[in-house]
Amino acid sequence: MRTFLATLLVLFLSIPTAMAGSLAGKGLWCPVIGDETNELHRGYWFHNGGVEDRVFSYRIAGHDIAISHTVYREPGTSKIEIGSFIVIDRETLQKTDPERTVQCYRINSQPEIYQKLQDIIDAAKAKNKL
Repeated sequence: MRTFLATLLVLFLSIPTAMAGSLAGKGLWCPVIGDETNELHRGYWFHNGGVEDRVFSYRIAGHDIAISHTVYREPGTSKIEIGSFIVIDRETLQKTDPERTVQCYRINSQPEIYQKLQDIIDAAKAKNKL
């Protein structure tokens, strides 16, 4: 009986934490079709921690992968705002910024984002003659 009550108590106490971090541990891959420079592809990984919720943004910079982070908000149940300009529709996973709208896809891990970008870099390097 004690074990049952202890388990029930742990489950009850973990519900607010699980609800508060609904995006934590989830990611998006947002490729841009027709991007000749490969600099517009983005990967996003969401974290919940401390005072602000943060999203890590992965992109190609030259022959490297650049990682930055910023704050994200969930102003309602149907969209995510990243920084000041990016909005992601939670139902369609379309990312809209001042320049374009991009179809994004759910991704399972941070290393998977990194690998997708590294594959793009490697393919571009293989085409280079110099």
